[in-house]
Amino acid sequence: MGRRYGHMYRFFCGTGAALICVLLLLSSLQFIPVGAQSQSMSDTGRESDVDVKIRDFFDTLVRGNSSSAFDALLRQGPLGSSDAAQASTELRNKVDELQTQLGNILKYEKYDTKWIGEDVLLIRYILKYEHAPVIWTFTLYRKPAMTPSMTNPNTTWMFIQLHFDTDMKILL
Repeated sequence: MGRRYGHMYRFFCGTGAALICVLLLLSSLQFIPVGAQSQSMSDTGRESDVDVKIRDFFDTLVRGNSSSAFDALLRQGPLGSSDAAQASTELRNKVDELQTQLGNILKYEKYDTKWIGEDVLLIRYILKYEHAPVIWTFTLYRKPAMTPSMTNPNTTWMFIQLHFDTDMKILL
């Protein structure tokens, strides 16, 4: 290069190298977990186990056996206790009424998962009937770890609340 453009060449080489370093740094930052409540692999695995239980519940509902669907889902936890038997029976009856009003269940899909702290999990599914969708909300709880800084991946999730709603405003 001539003397006239040598200083520009050195400037652009230095700037280009710095720019590449900055771009590499920024691209690597997207892989760093953000936030104090990032989920561990065990939490993700537990969530998958819960999803399997919920999908089994819906598959049993699709086959038309609401009684056995609820029994399997609510077996563990306060909703499965004898004290909650009446509330559980009322819920089953409402589900049976829904099928009468809205037709057969065609499909279901997961809509949302929300962690509330470390030991409460809220999962929403959309159950699609012939005539309208229904939003199902499952609230789960696990006994917290004895040490506040640790989660307790070995504790079983319990279904503590089950709710469904035909009002689509709940999605907003």
